[in-house]
Amino acid sequence: MKKIIHFLKAELKKSRYIFFMLLVTMTYNIQQINSIGWGGWVLYATIAVFAFVSNNLAGGITLEEVKALSDLVKNVTNALKPALPKKRRKSTKPKGRKARKSKGAVK
Repeated sequence: MKKIIHFLKAELKKSRYIFFMLLVTMTYNIQQINSIGWGGWVLYATIAVFAFVSNNLAGGITLEEVKALSDLVKNVTNALKPALPKKRRKSTKPKGRKARKSKGAVK
């Protein structure tokens, strides 16, 4: 049992950057998480807890790691910007009764 716990702690320490990047990415796309419902928020909270625990197990974050993570965050946000859907513009065409009348309908 101790070997399993030691193995899990070691893997959690190794994956702290992954959890941090997942947390940043999910925070960047918080509206999509909200649209999923409570399951999305549970997933978000779980990732936040894993990121916090893995950083504490590894002894915190040094200044060099902060600089590396800030560069990664910039790269990830720049990569995600083109993937975001653009807002639709409101159509200027008349709708409803006015649209039907303007076509030159004969009574």
